[in-house]
Amino acid sequence: MILGTSPASAAFVVFARSARCAAANTCLVRDVSRRTVEPRSNEVTEPTLYERIGGEAAITATVGMFYDRIMSDESLSHFFDDLDMDKQINKQIAFMTMAFGGPHDYTGTDMRAAHARLISRGLAVEHFSAIADHLEATLVALSVPPELVGEVLTIVGSTKSEVLNE
Repeated sequence: MILGTSPASAAFVVFARSARCAAANTCLVRDVSRRTVEPRSNEVTEPTLYERIGGEAAITATVGMFYDRIMSDESLSHFFDDLDMDKQINKQIAFMTMAFGGPHDYTGTDMRAAHARLISRGLAVEHFSAIADHLEATLVALSVPPELVGEVLTIVGSTKSEVLNE
């Protein structure tokens, strides 16, 4: 996203990640932060995953369908019994927008804190995997190209240790 009026002074937001790959071939994102970088005048910025996946409308459609699938899954739906689902859906839209490089004002808590209540209620690796499977199925149903589905799942997989407090 280019901010500013001239190419020489335009700033754009990039996501800085320091990742290491675990033995199971999953990359764990250590730090995701926004920073502003001045592009060179001849530099072309690549579209973010957020832009390539279809922006706000695509994220909103994905999250709605994704939660429909989760709430229909008896092994997962009980984790959401006492939540305001409209609020949860809006949080997820904001989180995905941020994680995929879109414009955001996401101020949610860190992954460990956000999922601590669910861990105490039995959230485990099999639930994390089932949720990732539902997200993948949602993206496929929405005809998202396989390479973008892969990018999304890599980002999701990178949160596993934080979500499960491992």
